[in-house]
Amino acid sequence: MRNFSRILVSVAILATLISCSKDEDAAPKRTTISFEGAAWNKYVATESYSSAFVTEDYIWQDAVTSLTSTPIFVESSWGGESYKYFGGGLTLSSYNTSSLLDYDMDNLYLADLYCYNPKNVGSTKGGGNASSNNFLISYGNYEEGISEDMRPEIYFADGKARKVVGCYVCATTYFVEIAEKGNSFSPALGATDEVKVYATGYDASGAELKTVSMTLAKKGAITKTWTAWDLSALGEVVRIKFNIKGGPTDEWGMKCPKYFAIDDITIEEKQ
Repeated sequence: MRNFSRILVSVAILATLISCSKDEDAAPKRTTISFEGAAWNKYVATESYSSAFVTEDYIWQDAVTSLTSTPIFVESSWGGESYKYFGGGLTLSSYNTSSLLDYDMDNLYLADLYCYNPKNVGSTKGGGNASSNNFLISYGNYEEGISEDMRPEIYFADGKARKVVGCYVCATTYFVEIAEKGNSFSPALGATDEVKVYATGYDASGAELKTVSMTLAKKGAITKTWTAWDLSALGEVVRIKFNIKGGPTDEWGMKCPKYFAIDDITIEEKQ
C-alpha cells in the first residue's frame, strides 16, 4: 500500500513538471518590427514631403504580425467639387538630419519626413533607432471640440488581439526647428509649455481600453534621440491610435507641427 502511495505521489509530481514544461513552452512570442530589409523598401518614402509621396493606396503591412496602417485622406469640397487631401497617418521614411537650414522657416513642412538626428545632415542612412535606416513618421492629432479626429492608427489586419509591448520615439526635425525657434505660424515653446504623445488601445469591437502618454518636448528638453516608450499597460489590443497635443495653442488647437517618429515596435502574442 505504501508503494502504491509513493507511485501516486511520483505521478502527481511528474504531472506537475510536465504542466510547468508546457507553460514554459507556451511563453508568449515576441516580434520587433524594425522596418528594415528588402521587404520594406517599397514602402519607404522617396520624397521628403509626405504629400508629394503618399497616395490614397499607400499601405504598409508587416508579413509576420499583420500590423498595418493606412494614411488618412480627408474628403472636402471647394467650388462645388469634392476632393481628398492627405490629412495624416504613418509614413515609412529614412530621411534624417540635424538641420533644415536649406529651407525657409515658413516652408519647413516641405521636409516633414525628416527625423531629427544630431549625427547627420541631409541623410537617408542611420537615422533610425540603434542607427538603423527606416522608421515611421506619425502625423495628425485630435483635440476634442476643436479639430477633426485625424489620429494616425496602427492595427492588426487579421483582427487578432496582441500586446504591443512598446516602441521607440524621437522628434522630427521639422518639430524641433519650430519648437526651438518658432515661425510665423507658431511661436517657440514657452517656459511652461509641454507637448505629449499619446497611445490609445482598442479591442476588436472598437471599444476604447486605455491611454498611455509620454512627454515629447518641453522648453530646452526635446526628445532628440530615440527613447523607449512602454505601451504594455494598454494590454491586448487590435488597434492603437496615436495623438500629439500641447505647446502653444489658439482657437484651432495645437500650433506646433503635429509630428513625431516611431521605430522598433515590439509585439507579444500567445502561441
